Amino acid sequence: MEEKKEVKLAKSIIPYWRGQSVSPRIIRIIKSNITNNGKDAMAFAEDIVKEIGFNKLIIGKWNIRCPYCGYRFEVQDNKVIRCPNCNNVIKKVNFENWNNLIEKYVNFEISSKELNESPVIPSDTNFELLKNIDNAFLAKTYFRVSIYGFNRIFKFFSPIQIHVISTLISKIRETEDSIRPILSLALLDYLSYNSMFARLNGNNIKSMFYALQPKISWKWVILPSAYFIKSINAVLKQNKEIYVPSLNYDLQEEIYNFYVQFLKSTLSNLLDGILTPHLYFEYFFDCLDAECKSFVEKSRQKISLDDLLEGKSIFLLKIIREDDIISLLRSEYRIVSIKYENKGFRIHIDKNREETVTTIAEIHAKLKDKKIEGEDVEALANAFEVVLREFTNYKKIVGMKGLDDVFNEVINVLCNSINCNISDRMAKYYIIGKYYGRSKKFFRMLYMITRGTKIKFNENNNTLLGLLAKVRRDPTVIRKIPANKAYELIQILRILSNKDTNDAYKEILSKVKEEIEFNSS
Repeated sequence: MEEKKEVKLAKSIIPYWRGQSVSPRIIRIIKSNITNNGKDAMAFAEDIVKEIGFNKLIIGKWNIRCPYCGYRFEVQDNKVIRCPNCNNVIKKVNFENWNNLIEKYVNFEISSKELNESPVIPSDTNFELLKNIDNAFLAKTYFRVSIYGFNRIFKFFSPIQIHVISTLISKIRETEDSIRPILSLALLDYLSYNSMFARLNGNNIKSMFYALQPKISWKWVILPSAYFIKSINAVLKQNKEIYVPSLNYDLQEEIYNFYVQFLKSTLSNLLDGILTPHLYFEYFFDCLDAECKSFVEKSRQKISLDDLLEGKSIFLLKIIREDDIISLLRSEYRIVSIKYENKGFRIHIDKNREETVTTIAEIHAKLKDKKIEGEDVEALANAFEVVLREFTNYKKIVGMKGLDDVFNEVINVLCNSINCNISDRMAKYYIIGKYYGRSKKFFRMLYMITRGTKIKFNENNNTLLGLLAKVRRDPTVIRKIPANKAYELIQILRILSNKDTNDAYKEILSKVKEEIEFNSS
């Protein structure tokens, strides 16, 4: 396996302390109770690191066996996976088979030789290290990648990663109660980057939760134990909690339960292979007597939208995602306002929805002539405010099919605001991007609103944008264009010339007008 000298643990919305994110209750309580024992925690961590002794920084990849010729090779990326031996394109990577075999191996049902026969395996093949792993790794998960068989925590990590993390857990249990919480949170930070689902991008590692939903990574890093000290430093910085990571409480619940397994392991004691209550035990165990000598482990813990917002009516999101809108639509909350400030969306809600039923047609009629001001992300925030305030004002909306209804109204409001009366959908998207767009965040959200539409056109396209390309090259083409299309083209040129910094569209508009006047005379 390839080694690397050093990497940087990139900022991320989760772990919570790296993204100024609002954390779930148990993590927030532990953070608030951390005292000035940072030096003691660091000293103990340095001793642990020396004892573990794993000091290599290794790049991990997935190895695939070609189904056509049997040749095994490392995947560099997932754009097009082509066998370097027979040159065939491999269309499907059989992660389901791998996950089925690794689970059988952990349960002592097959040998390492049988496991190595999997059509896909990680480059870290130290499978003997999986014979003694902490119980936290055995818990089930329900992220989207579970459809590929990634349905237990240990399947998110390579053997060396599991071995190092399991060793850290056992060592943390031996520490004093005053520093164990700090080390426990640091472990959450460390494992978020020391995972096969963390993504290596240059010299930066993105957390496995950088996009909230874990995504399969084709290149990750097996971190040395020394990076655990960097994780302690990240926890001790105690960045202020500002942003709600996501309003998707099902997803937040999944991440929370993933983390809770490790908090339970490090903050509890281990007696004859059984976890027993110790620190913060009320979050992990149900006591059956006053002294908690009899107990049962709590099952999966639930999180609601109210839990995420902590009863607040005003909160900040770094970016508005589809999941956030869905959560608001199906909640009992009503949008009061959405403003873009402090590099985030300040959302004000209340519970004053009307007890009435309306139709999607009535909502469209009310929003038809609505206009907003602003540019870039501010304009998007203002458009979402107008639209979502209407969509969240009623008990039920008859005829609503889903998010497309919301996004169509956002597009219409943005177009209305610049007098864009054009029927061509792609032309609308193009104008909105050209007129309002300035930042990456804007275009990222526009990509969401347009359902991933990529706008590409040239003179050969028989569309309004294709005609625009022709007119940009040769304004005399306007003479041959039907009147209704010419009218829409002039609209586009007029709108874009208002935002044109280099006067290119103003010049084209002037020439087009000259051609129209010449043709009419």
